[in-house]
Amino acid sequence: MSAPALAVVGCVNMGKSSIVASLVEDDAILIESEPGSTTRCASYDLRLGEHAVFTLIDTPGFQNARRALAWIEQHLRSNDEVSAPAAVRAFHREHRDRPAFSHEIQLLTPILENGAGILYVVNGTQPYLSRYEAEMRILAMTGAPRMAVINLHGEDSVHADAWEEALRPWFKVTRFDAHRAGSEARLGLFASLRGVDDSWAPVVDEALRRLAAEREARHDLAAASIAHLLIDALTMEERAPLETDRDAQTRRLSERLFDRLRERERKSRLEVETLYRHHRLERHEKALALVGTDLFNQDQWRILGLSSTQLA
Repeated sequence: MSAPALAVVGCVNMGKSSIVASLVEDDAILIESEPGSTTRCASYDLRLGEHAVFTLIDTPGFQNARRALAWIEQHLRSNDEVSAPAAVRAFHREHRDRPAFSHEIQLLTPILENGAGILYVVNGTQPYLSRYEAEMRILAMTGAPRMAVINLHGEDSVHADAWEEALRPWFKVTRFDAHRAGSEARLGLFASLRGVDDSWAPVVDEALRRLAAEREARHDLAAASIAHLLIDALTMEERAPLETDRDAQTRRLSERLFDRLRERERKSRLEVETLYRHHRLERHEKALALVGTDLFNQDQWRILGLSSTQLA
């Protein structure tokens, strides 16, 4: 069975791209702070080796949902025998080349033409407004399998309960923090997809099995990388023939040793980042330094109140 496809839809500034980036573990996906930055559909596969287990389609936000819903409902009133899904398809055909509904056409295309399910994303930090009902009604009228995700932002998600109450009539609802979610939360979100469409159950079960196995393999490889780092660091040494000025030579050898240790640590850190697919991690850090020295200095240990065991 092919990998299920999910169109990630919603209004602008709801965090759709951050949900996609979190689920497929691809921080190369462009996430901009400016609302409405996604203007075209883009597909991303969650891959395990060469095998794609899910395809997520990042879509533009709704642009004129109320006007679109009005057109669809008028079409239904004018054609007694037309079903709701057929009316949505008629809207899609009629407005395919009209700029006024370009975003609606973009987001409906993978649902209507490719059979994608719907992952409707809302932001728990923003208040629920009645205008969002138009989006929910349109998505429900497609007849596609669907689930809503309330994108959480910790304690700032004060409107999550109101959103959940509004979403319940139209969607299966779950909550997810795209910015803080670990592997357990990701697996939980994928598991919830099992009930969206009965036909997805075998694919979801296989995906969960493979994801759990990959997670354990990553942990083992990361632990091995850190263990090798510690072994190399503890056994690393610098040698040179003894010189007359022993103090100057000691300083030079110490600096060479410390530089090698720092480079070895950097290599291990990159290995772990790559394992967890942090390809575009932005790091804001300073060299280990305090009062002009770093943690290799034993005087510094005493200032910090650390024993050698605690420092290690």
